[in-house]
Amino acid sequence: MAVKIFGNPTCPDCMKLQATLMANPGKLDFEPNDIRELKALKAFLRLRDSAPEFSEIKKSGGIGIPCIVDEDEKVTLDWRSFVTSRGLTVVEDVSGMPAPGAACSLKNRNC
Repeated sequence: MAVKIFGNPTCPDCMKLQATLMANPGKLDFEPNDIRELKALKAFLRLRDSAPEFSEIKKSGGIGIPCIVDEDEKVTLDWRSFVTSRGLTVVEDVSGMPAPGAACSLKNRNC
């Protein structure tokens, strides 16, 4: 079963996660879910409305992406810890990737 990843390619943290996955090919079986697409957005909102892992991020006005749902349906918003626990090397430099858009939060502060 693939890990589900919810995100948006204009989100800075989502870009770093994408760069990390690209730098570690074949090390993680994942299903990308771009929340700009309606089907993925609906699935993400159902998850965000019901999972307690989003309570703090919602209070701060954040969206909660990138969001990872593992094979056991465990939700995590700490993508760095998740990928390092799977043996992947984190990539922070996304200078070779397209520039992100505006901040990806409801209050324009964070993801």
